[in-house]
Amino acid sequence: MKYANKQFSHGTLNPRHLLVISLDFIKDVADLLSEVKDVLRKAAYLSHADEWHELTEMWMTVFEYLETLAEDGYYFGCTEGDGSDIGWWQVVGED
Repeated sequence: MKYANKQFSHGTLNPRHLLVISLDFIKDVADLLSEVKDVLRKAAYLSHADEWHELTEMWMTVFEYLETLAEDGYYFGCTEGDGSDIGWWQVVGED
């Protein structure tokens, strides 16, 4: 399944929050890469004492996967002007 003009999350850039949102979202994605599944399983068991760097690296792995779900002419990332509005958005200048 590919996505376009769909909000993924809003109001947070905290990798812990984004990983939880990812886990909820990805439960419905049947063709999930095993690498992403492993990252999300591990993230679910991290304690608050775990390194911010590790959470950020985990989020980047998931982010890269979510980018592959964008329709042609769309990207996965932040909207212009709101870095916490993450989703699949149309590339500016493309119809």
